[in-house]
Amino acid sequence: MENFLIELYPSGRCVLRVRCSLIGPQAKEFQEVVESLIDDLPRDVMVDLSGAELINSIALSALLRLHGELEERRGRFSLVHVSPAVRATLELTRVDDLFEVRG
Repeated sequence: MENFLIELYPSGRCVLRVRCSLIGPQAKEFQEVVESLIDDLPRDVMVDLSGAELINSIALSALLRLHGELEERRGRFSLVHVSPAVRATLELTRVDDLFEVRG
C-alpha cells in the first residue's frame, strides 16, 4: 500500500500519511487501511493529508468511522496538512467541526 504509510510511535501516537488523492480506487484502499487500524487502534491518530488534493465520500466515511471509534475510546483524532479543496469538502459536508483540523 504505497499510497499510505502508517507510523507508530512508542508514545501511542499513530501517523497515517496519505500520499494520493482519496478518490476512485485509492479511496477504497484508504478505507481498508483505516479498517485495519481500528482492530488495534492507538489512542492518538493523526492523518496527514499532505498528498491528498481531493477526497470523496468513501474516504470521508472512513475518516468519520475512525473519528467515531477514537471518540468512543476517548482517544484523539486530528487531520493535518489539509488542502483547500479537502477543507472545502469538509466544510460543505459539515464535518469540519467534528475533526481537529490543523494546517
